[in-house]
Formats: sequence, C-alpha cells, structure tokens
Amino acid sequence: MDEARATKRIPMDFKISSERPGGTIGLVTVTGEIDVYTSPRVRSAMLELFEAGCTSLIVDLSNVDYLDSSGLGVLVAGLKRAREHGGEVHIVTSKVRIMRVLEVTGLDKIFSISSTAAEALADTGGK
Repeated sequence: MDEARATKRIPMDFKISSERPGGTIGLVTVTGEIDVYTSPRVRSAMLELFEAGCTSLIVDLSNVDYLDSSGLGVLVAGLKRAREHGGEVHIVTSKVRIMRVLEVTGLDKIFSISSTAAEALADTGGK
C-alpha cells in the first residue's frame, strides 16, 4: 500500500505534534494508534526534525494505545538515522501494552525508555 493511500485512513483520534525543546533535541508526541495507516505521519515528523538539525529525538508514546510492526520499523529507522549523526532516539511510555511490544521484540534493550518526556529530556543532557 503506498503512503498516500495509507494516510487517507488515519483515525480521528490520531494526533501528532513535533517541537524542538532545546538544542539538537526534537520531540515527537503521538496520540492514538501507530499502525500501517499512521506510521508514515510519524516517519515524516521524525524526518522533519532531523532535517531541521536535530540529532536526537524523544518520541512520546505516553498516549499511544497500539503499536504494530510498521510503527516499530519507523522507530528503528529513526534510531539508525540518529546514530549515524551521533544521536539517539528516546522513547517515552509507561503503558504496559507498549512496553510489552518493546520487550517481546528486544527493542527495550536498544532504545532508551523513560516514563516522562521531562525524564527523557534530562537523560539526553538537553543537548
């Protein structure tokens, strides 16, 4: 399925925002589900921050109820890009369901995971 068709089915409760809380750190905040239909929007938000000069990202999944393999792929691709530029991707979540997906896939050992965006920002050193 191409990206144009996938983005047409974005659920009404899906929301995404991005900002630069400081220096070379970008923050992507997602609400809803990250799946084949919404993951292109997450990828775009991450790419925009990288292109704006961010080397590390905080991806706030605190309000994400569902994360599928396409969403995991976007996160891993973002991590790869960040590491190529000396940065990291920090995930924010305290949801058991999302943590379980990260644990089952082994990604909990690859990503830095925090329970709040403030904690993740402090972990990045506010670079």
